[in-house]
Amino acid sequence: MLIDIAVLEFICSQSSYSMKGLLLGYFFSMKSLFEAVAIISTFLFGIFWDVQALSCGSGFYIMNIVIDVLGVGFIFYIRG
Repeated sequence: MLIDIAVLEFICSQSSYSMKGLLLGYFFSMKSLFEAVAIISTFLFGIFWDVQALSCGSGFYIMNIVIDVLGVGFIFYIRG
């Protein structure tokens, strides 16, 4: 969590105005991609090795992934 705040602060302070949207979108899409891979791999390991796959925080991460994907899709729709 603190790394996310530091990265966002660095992007906002060091990038030019025209690049901020691109870099923030890239940051959130990569973050949601890694969260999706983590949830899917946890779910698959849970199926094959009989471990509890989804915890209480997984709903938050799934909702975050959906919102990020919708946001990136909206950006592509507006620019396209």
